[in-house]
Amino acid sequence: MKKILSLLSVVIIALCTFTSCDEDLMISTSLKGTWEGYMDTRYDISGHKQKTTYTEIQFFKDAGDKYGYGYWIDHFSRRPGDYYYSRIYWEVRNQDIYIDFKDSHSSIVIHDYKLRDKHFTGWFQDDTHTHTEFDLFKTREDFDPYEEEYGYGDGYYDYWGYSKATRSSDNSENVEIPVRRFSKQ
Repeated sequence: MKKILSLLSVVIIALCTFTSCDEDLMISTSLKGTWEGYMDTRYDISGHKQKTTYTEIQFFKDAGDKYGYGYWIDHFSRRPGDYYYSRIYWEVRNQDIYIDFKDSHSSIVIHDYKLRDKHFTGWFQDDTHTHTEFDLFKTREDFDPYEEEYGYGDGYYDYWGYSKATRSSDNSENVEIPVRRFSKQ
């Protein structure tokens, strides 16, 4: 009887593990594309505080992967060049979404969310344990306009990006990197 219970326990654990992996793959496939919308984000730029008007997040991955790269773009207005661009690496593990920012060496974990069709909403936690609300809508399925238009992409090594402070991605000058701050809700 003990052997049967032990074998049954192993089978149940294995099924739970496979289900989690399948769910992670489904989540990562649903994330693929460009999302835009509300995210309560502020920046400290050379001593000045600036609030973003909207955020764009682009998730790219290869088929079958539960991870990928992308871009996080905080817009300060609708004017061209009035945004801050960050490269990101992301991964789905145990139904949580981990996002690492390449420029600031910081990260967030999205663990309380709803991902339905073209609507992605919920809460995430950053390195300082700040919980921030977001509400995004899918605007593109699988297109990388920044790589085509500006030459950004995996080979783009300028981590400064565009910001209201610099107006340029040229990091040859000693320019202070803006500090992103997520707001507590």
